[in-house]
Amino acid sequence: MKPRLRIVLIFLVFFLGCLLLQLAYNPFFKPLLRADYWRTVGKIGEVLRIVHVSHVDEENATFEELSDEALAGMLQSLDRYSNYLPAEQYEEYRRSSRMEYVGIGVEVNEIEERVTIVQVFEGGSAQKAGFLPGDRIIAVDEEDTSGLNLRQVIQRIKGPPGTPVTIRVERPLPKGELKFKVMRRSLMIPAVSNVQVMEKRVGYLHINRFTEETATLLRESLDFLKQEGVQFLVLDLRGNPGGLLTSSVEVASEFLEDGQLVVGVRGRDEKKSEELVALVDGRKWEAPIAVLMDQASASASEILAGALKTHGLAKVIGVASVGKGTVQTVYDLKGDAGMILTTAKYYLPDGTTIAGKGILPDKEVTISGSDWSLIRLSLLHRSTFDSREIFEKTFGFKPMEDPQLEAALQSLGKHELPVAEVEDVGTSQEQGP
Repeated sequence: MKPRLRIVLIFLVFFLGCLLLQLAYNPFFKPLLRADYWRTVGKIGEVLRIVHVSHVDEENATFEELSDEALAGMLQSLDRYSNYLPAEQYEEYRRSSRMEYVGIGVEVNEIEERVTIVQVFEGGSAQKAGFLPGDRIIAVDEEDTSGLNLRQVIQRIKGPPGTPVTIRVERPLPKGELKFKVMRRSLMIPAVSNVQVMEKRVGYLHINRFTEETATLLRESLDFLKQEGVQFLVLDLRGNPGGLLTSSVEVASEFLEDGQLVVGVRGRDEKKSEELVALVDGRKWEAPIAVLMDQASASASEILAGALKTHGLAKVIGVASVGKGTVQTVYDLKGDAGMILTTAKYYLPDGTTIAGKGILPDKEVTISGSDWSLIRLSLLHRSTFDSREIFEKTFGFKPMEDPQLEAALQSLGKHELPVAEVEDVGTSQEQGP
């Protein structure tokens, strides 16, 4: 054998040996060495071919559609949180995770059988055009909305970014009709919103979702509340479906001691289990905290609330949360598709899991579903309008009290402040804002 050929063969043997070692020790490639894997792949391929060729509806039997449905069914059979998302759905999921939406920048709801704008987001097309909370949508692209429900109106307002939509509204104060032509475009909805100072020096803020921006926005909000001299904090996590695990740890770091345990994460491989601790950033909110939760608070919301409650830093008010004690990993797949897979379970700092039972409130206070949207709207504009009369004329109903918030304020009132701080609060109140 010629020396050059021998060198080539040695190199090929070495290369194949390295490849086999990679396949044997990398958990993602190990199945390629198993016979049952290839038997399963062959079975799936056989069924796919038969259905594609023989099913009566040829349009529904394309390889792409069949594979998408099969993958979605396979993942959904594992647990309620795992899923396969084709390209279009995956892009929408990623937008939603970043709290990025395509639209004109308003939140609408049905009030007194009228589709009404309840919030105008900063930086959106609607804000620049001059929309106001309380405007009632009476036509979209010259189509009367009186016979349409909320979902139908929303669908007509939505559309591809960069396209125009004409909206006619009825404004209650001053009463009259207005017509706006605005462009649909991408808009980032703030992850932290409705930051305000309530009576008795109570700071309030709502965390909508845990994104890459949440910790930064929370830090800015807490600094603002400190400057306003708040002595207590209400942290509203109602309706928050969760988000990034890393974000929940960053947010918890604002309230916990540096290095204090936030959450334990355990996957199938015990060697990869880890404990996530508060960041060493020298920051810690010292004032008493009340956390509001409801039956829609999940995932990262439960991690934050669980950490604060377990460490004795907050009282939880409301109802039991979802009880989602698992962590999902998102994978990018070929063809711009994506996969969401449950890869671990998380445990509170005391070692317990909330799976199936949720974070249990220290004080249970319920709100009926029919009241919640009106209560939320009242809370959203608690400090916006000069009087309750103007609020009622704008939205058509009297502002409603939030029983969960009131219970939180009562729980915070049981904390006594040092004498010096009470005196400072009194002086500040006399001087005014």
